[in-house]
Amino acid sequence: MTFDLRLVGGSFQLRSDGDLDRVSGQDKLTQDAIKIVVTPTGTHRAHPWYGSTLDMRVTGSVLTDELLDNEVKSTVAL
Repeated sequence: MTFDLRLVGGSFQLRSDGDLDRVSGQDKLTQDAIKIVVTPTGTHRAHPWYGSTLDMRVTGSVLTDELLDNEVKSTVAL
């Protein structure tokens, strides 16, 4: 099983002893899925296919919660 550093609100999470907290298992899978969705496609030079087009589809748009929800579902479900 692999691990990664836990992110909370875009910042590294620290344990009570001051060390960086690690994430694994289901929490890591969830964190990785979120990372893929919010990374614009083509911005990772080694893997230009990595990411999603969600940012291009919703940035600058004023969407209701329902429209945004539908956009996320249609973009991520590709």
